[in-house]
Amino acid sequence: MYYVEDMTLEDVGARMGLESGRKRASRLVITGLNRIAAVFSRWNYGEVTREEQWENATIGEETV
Repeated sequence: MYYVEDMTLEDVGARMGLESGRKRASRLVITGLNRIAAVFSRWNYGEVTREEQWENATIGEETV
């Protein structure tokens, strides 16, 4: 929801029914990213930093 639907962390937390909202949603997003990074590491894709993930996720947004 955070990346695909471009929702705020507050909205993600509310949609998921989390009492702590933004804080808990943020932890879930980070946990998910770390799990994805672990899979890529096992597949020998190399290490990807958060900065690289962000740059890759925002490519093309400057032209919008």
